[in-house]
Amino acid sequence: MNRELFASIYQEEVYDFTSPLTVVMDVPWGEQPTECKEALSKILGGVGLSPASVQMVHQPTLDLSAWVEPPSRLVAFVSPPKGIALYEKILTPKTAMVIAEPLAVLLTNDAAKRSFWTAFKTLFA
Repeated sequence: MNRELFASIYQEEVYDFTSPLTVVMDVPWGEQPTECKEALSKILGGVGLSPASVQMVHQPTLDLSAWVEPPSRLVAFVSPPKGIALYEKILTPKTAMVIAEPLAVLLTNDAAKRSFWTAFKTLFA
């Protein structure tokens, strides 16, 4: 069902079944190294979420063109697409997103971690 149509019919908050965040990763969650899983858990915990409360998607590179219904909020830990800014909030008509390098790469760069965190928090402001 179309999200806009559903929202117009059932306007009460109790009917809001959308996932609070979609996380796109270059490696499936089950294959992530322990330090990456722990880091993502801490990142999500900083905004009141957990890995169990978000939708995890595996894509080697970010490609929203094949999605039937794009997510409202997305964070991607993938090889950066050409021409796309990293660590900045990007707005499309349906999605607010932040794109970062894969978690294993991000964790090795303190300046990148700070930039990512600053941008990531704006998804929830």
